Amino acid sequence: MPTTRFTVAQQLLEHIFQAELEEGVTLPSERELCRQFHVSRGVLRESLRLLEFQGLIAVRPGRGGGIQIRRPTVESVARDLALVVRWERTTLAEVIRARAMLEAMCVRELCRSCPPSRLRRLRHAAARRGTNPYDFSPYNRFHHVLVATANNRVVTQLYRGLFRALYVHLKAAPELSDERHDASVRAHEAIVDAIEARDADLAERLVSSHIESHRDYMTG
Repeated sequence: MPTTRFTVAQQLLEHIFQAELEEGVTLPSERELCRQFHVSRGVLRESLRLLEFQGLIAVRPGRGGGIQIRRPTVESVARDLALVVRWERTTLAEVIRARAMLEAMCVRELCRSCPPSRLRRLRHAAARRGTNPYDFSPYNRFHHVLVATANNRVVTQLYRGLFRALYVHLKAAPELSDERHDASVRAHEAIVDAIEARDADLAERLVSSHIESHRDYMTG
């Protein structure tokens, strides 16, 4: 069976991971890679294009250039997930439900184990309030901190991508009234209280109802 560009791309990735090569490291020349993987230059270049499209390498021509390793980013995950959301015609309700499921899992983990340093970080994020009718950043940050504090990097990366996918559906954000600002802070603080009390059922209910009310507000 002839070696395909997909096979070579996978072999290159395995080489990068097994050798623990860091971002910015330059791979061997095309001639050397062709010799190493026993493929033609055409197949190799197709493989490199695949990896470059995925944001895993950068091919820089000319003197001082070469094939440089790039670190995968959450932004690329978010971009790809947003494209899947649009292509599959995923509804806003489905995206928000997935978000609620991830956060519910995280609060349950935090109720099981949440050292004082993490709890303080959550409390600080929960108490932050927006400064104007369009300032959603403190509330978005709380949810990101909530997931990150659960201390699972895979879940954190998935959540960031999923959160970005929400913006596929949200064309414009409504204004936040003073009452809405206050309600968001209270909801976040109640979630942290439940985590501190190690009441996983209550924490999950609070997260789910909060996200549901946020959806109704954003789409109402």
